[in-house]
Amino acid sequence: MLKTLEATIDPEGRIRFREKIRLTRSQRVLVTLLDEENAPAGDDEGGVARMLALLSAPDFRDRPFGSAAELEAMVEQNRNAWDE
Repeated sequence: MLKTLEATIDPEGRIRFREKIRLTRSQRVLVTLLDEENAPAGDDEGGVARMLALLSAPDFRDRPFGSAAELEAMVEQNRNAWDE
């Protein structure tokens, strides 16, 4: 059975899992190193700065918005477009 676990590896090669893991025997593993850009925002001090930059970016600042009813109508219109 395959299982994916999130972990952090430090420069000395020590791996710390985000959740407890219990093994009854040695297991083969594959390790994928992720770019820092893909790290969850709360895991580092730069997360808040990146979030503030996103909120002030023109694409976000100038986004279309509306009431809940208008947004729901837009979602429904997009759902129905798949059937056409």
